[in-house]
Amino acid sequence: MGAANDYMDQFSKVSSKALSQAEGWADKAMDHASAAVAKAKEQATEAVKNSDGWIEAAKKKAADLKDSAAKKLAEAKKKGGEFWKKHKHTLEAKLEDAQKAGADALKAAKEKGKEAMKKANEWKEKAQKEAAALKEKAEKTIEEAKKAKLLEAAKQKASEAYEAAKKHAKAAGEKLKDLKGHALEKAKDLADKAQKQADALKKTFEEKKDAADDALEKTKKTAVDARNDAIAKGADSRLFLLEPDEDEITKPRANGAVFYCGVTSLVIVSGAAIAIVTRKFRTARSTSLINVEHDEELAGIE
Repeated sequence: MGAANDYMDQFSKVSSKALSQAEGWADKAMDHASAAVAKAKEQATEAVKNSDGWIEAAKKKAADLKDSAAKKLAEAKKKGGEFWKKHKHTLEAKLEDAQKAGADALKAAKEKGKEAMKKANEWKEKAQKEAAALKEKAEKTIEEAKKAKLLEAAKQKASEAYEAAKKHAKAAGEKLKDLKGHALEKAKDLADKAQKQADALKKTFEEKKDAADDALEKTKKTAVDARNDAIAKGADSRLFLLEPDEDEITKPRANGAVFYCGVTSLVIVSGAAIAIVTRKFRTARSTSLINVEHDEELAGIE
């Protein structure tokens, strides 16, 4: 739980940036899922090639053994006489042995190929299953981020409306100082209405803020889940480093004497970013993963 909280703390304090960071983690998790399936398919393809090669080599070996034994038998037969009588049975037996040895070699090659393809297929199925689970977590993060962005936008609008109403109520209250009699009473009524509207908009803003904050936390948690799963399945943890906020880079340490320098973190993040292949659009990536997962089975693999 402590480690998960540490990762939550790595997100930006700025909501919009934190949501983008969460989506970035989802993207990288999706990339790893796609790469894992692609690699498993390559291994399966290689297993098919290896199996074919082993079988062809065994066939050639069988043919060579048979041809060699048959050639010696033909030579002995050609000599005829006592030589033929003396070596006939031995050479015929050797021909049979050569044929049997060739058949055994071919059988062994087929069994070896079958076992290799079985393991490759099992690995591919495992990779596809793990990728599907990781993809689901990544898609959940993206979906949560979309919801959070809508709630964040609603919060912003509510905030702007509340600020405007608050200024209006303040201005209406200040006008009371210069008014008397009927004008004052009318102005008081308007000021009361303005204040009530401001109070109502404040409540709306607070509700929107709570909803947006909850959505942000939920998004970050799903992003951490996708990140951890991707790393557990072989992704490089450096791909999930986050650039700190500017105020975090220059913020003093707890003792107030030594200031934290964020250069090292930025260098690490930049170094990891250089190693990342330029990202495709998320929609294309998701479609690519679906296509990879649902490609037709490779020839020769059950």
